[in-house]
Amino acid sequence: MSAIGDIPSINASGIPGYEVNVWHDIFAPKGLPTVITNKLNSEIKRVILANESLELLGKDGINGFGASSEQFHQLIAKEITL
Repeated sequence: MSAIGDIPSINASGIPGYEVNVWHDIFAPKGLPTVITNKLNSEIKRVILANESLELLGKDGINGFGASSEQFHQLIAKEITL
């Protein structure tokens, strides 16, 4: 990873299968109209996936991506059951 230089990964250090995922999201009040939710999601994804944003995030070892509201709801449900 460019953010940490020549430090070996945890997997390369002898702990196979180790995985850490960190995510951030923006939450809105329950009942927000779908049209507003979709517009916010679209604009936030546009900014995150812009080349300049991906480049800046990449300097810290972060992979930027965008997900739909439904995909994020599924992620939260999965995380809760783990």
